[in-house]
Amino acid sequence: MNLLRPDTGDILDRMTIVARKTVERPDDKHFGEELGMLVAALGERLFTGAWVAKLMRLAAINAANWQAEDEFRGYRKLLGDPEIVLPYEKLTAMAMKVQALNDSRADLVLELNRACGASAHQEKIR
Repeated sequence: MNLLRPDTGDILDRMTIVARKTVERPDDKHFGEELGMLVAALGERLFTGAWVAKLMRLAAINAANWQAEDEFRGYRKLLGDPEIVLPYEKLTAMAMKVQALNDSRADLVLELNRACGASAHQEKIR
């Protein structure tokens, strides 16, 4: 993502993240302000049904990723407690899920960028 001139897919990706934060942390007004700036940054770009479908998928992937990372963080709190045996197979599966969701997110952002004519390239290093 080019921070100075973000492409449409990058703006939409950030919008899905900030929108969730406005719901979960309504007292943090800067999220609402950022969402307004992101909407303004979209300007007069036209959206097709295909773009909207990709956006909804992107929002769902970001929400699933957020939930998976929160669950993963819950286990981190248990580290160092000698009374607790961590389920390492589950933790490994959770880590792989987060990786897969992040890869899907990067692919969708790239698809959105290309769909709106950006000469986008994959920034995610795999």
